[in-house]
Amino acid sequence: MTEVDRKTGAALQRLHPEPSSLPDWDRVLRRVASQREQAAEVTVPEPLRSRRFLSHRLVLALTVATVALTTVTLSLTAPWTGGQSFIDKALAAIGSDRYVHAVVEPAGFGGVIVDLKSGRERRLRQTISYWLDSKTQAYSALFSVNGVAVDSEIAGGEPALAAFARGYRAALRNSEAKVIGETTVAGHKAKIIRFTIFGFVLPGGDHAYTGGNSFEDVAVDARTYRPLWFRQGGKQQDGTTGYGPQTKVLSISSSSTSTSAEPKPFVQLDGSATTIRAIAPTDAGKALGHKALWPGWTLNGFTFRAALLQRVTTSRYPVVVPALRSGLGVRLIYRHGTQSLTISEAPTAQAGYGFPRPTRSFSGRIPPTGSITLTCPGCAVSSAFSPWTGQLHTSGLYITIFSPTRNLAIATARALRELP
Repeated sequence: MTEVDRKTGAALQRLHPEPSSLPDWDRVLRRVASQREQAAEVTVPEPLRSRRFLSHRLVLALTVATVALTTVTLSLTAPWTGGQSFIDKALAAIGSDRYVHAVVEPAGFGGVIVDLKSGRERRLRQTISYWLDSKTQAYSALFSVNGVAVDSEIAGGEPALAAFARGYRAALRNSEAKVIGETTVAGHKAKIIRFTIFGFVLPGGDHAYTGGNSFEDVAVDARTYRPLWFRQGGKQQDGTTGYGPQTKVLSISSSSTSTSAEPKPFVQLDGSATTIRAIAPTDAGKALGHKALWPGWTLNGFTFRAALLQRVTTSRYPVVVPALRSGLGVRLIYRHGTQSLTISEAPTAQAGYGFPRPTRSFSGRIPPTGSITLTCPGCAVSSAFSPWTGQLHTSGLYITIFSPTRNLAIATARALRELP
């Protein structure tokens, strides 16, 4: 019995005390029977007996109703019954089961598929599905682009995601989370909950936060109490407060069984590209045993500098040897001042050039012929250094372009032609 139950029971006892003695109904009935035998003319009509019976039931029903009403009144007005806090409701919205599963969408992924002829774009959507065993802290995540798995991680990994996965519910449960402000997310009023985390460095290295001054902010819907986004932040080395990009929370829940939440195993592939020798660009096709493509000697101010014949491999991550498969590739290097433009091409899909499988790149499914996939992993963090990666499959070649700008990557893909 809880303290509230005990106090409610005591109050009811004061309002409706149990009688010190109960009537002897058997004695009453015997007396009535005796009187009926002695005076047959003194009878109780049936309607009257029914009314007495109904009256007895009515009194009993009213008594029960009074007790119920009193209980409700006490529960609403008693000083010991405080309402749940916002933190409590946020915790209840996730659930208290052992295994936590969530699907989130990082902001600033910036991926698009561009039709090289028309210029039309189609956005790429990256999602991360993570699973956490809150008892052992075992953690894993699966990264997908447009529904195609491209990567996974176990423990460590992306710092903001790991901190949210391991820290948010624990901070709510341990009263370590505090409401620090309000915001509006897609028209929904929300409160910002903050909890402290260990120090970290954002990808790109341009936001170094000191230990003890780092935190995770979570925007929580003021009506449903579900998290809407999270971000990391903290005191920077210059004393100012910096914030990482927001990650949208698509869903989050808990379950009592691991199989209902744990992502399916994903075989990670990695690879390498080792230079065999420098070659003349006109020898690239002969070296590959396949026709080769290039954008010419110059392109938008960038000048051709070198062509490298390379051994390109695909291996199981994190064990990079022995290779699962390998092949030859050519890397073309262009320069403009301190900036570089590189084009890597191979007639077979190799993870060393960004194509772990014949139908997939590290940016998701390979786009249709005549299109290019463009991604900028660093754009959400730093605008000062944000190289773009373009990937396409054309003329039987798997091609990856590393470019300092988005427009240059598109221009390079459009300018590709067969080497003489």
